[in-house]
Amino acid sequence: MTDLANLLTSGLAARSKKRGETLTPHAAWLEFAHVDGKPIVSYELIRRVLNEGHTNIGDRAADAIAAMSGEPVEDVLKAAGKMPRLKPFALPKRADRLNRDERRVVLGVVNAILDAHEKEGSDRGTSAQKSVTVGEGPPNPFTASEVPVFREDLEQPN
Repeated sequence: MTDLANLLTSGLAARSKKRGETLTPHAAWLEFAHVDGKPIVSYELIRRVLNEGHTNIGDRAADAIAAMSGEPVEDVLKAAGKMPRLKPFALPKRADRLNRDERRVVLGVVNAILDAHEKEGSDRGTSAQKSVTVGEGPPNPFTASEVPVFREDLEQPN
């Protein structure tokens, strides 16, 4: 059994003991993993966590499992081999000066980093821990002195 399955199973057992009645995974899912009558995640995901050792969960699944087990979401993420959530991320105050296009670029970079983390799963370090060999990746059509600075430069390279 995976750490995540153990966490969910032990959390359900603790809730059952506290209630004085058995709380099945399905009953816990019905009671705790729904918002406004709609499931946060499918019961199939919960079944796979318990029976098949599934640990590749996202934030909604972590929230649902935390609610079902009565355990903190940080413990759920750790048991799944995921990075814990940190405090909310905010840009420096001076970033309020960025225009719409610049903000899209910043959000694009953030989304690319998060997408890469999701693809890599739990086997990832900080960017400071990883290095890239010069020359890896697709060829760059620009030399260092030709890197475009403005959109017009992208449209008409020298």
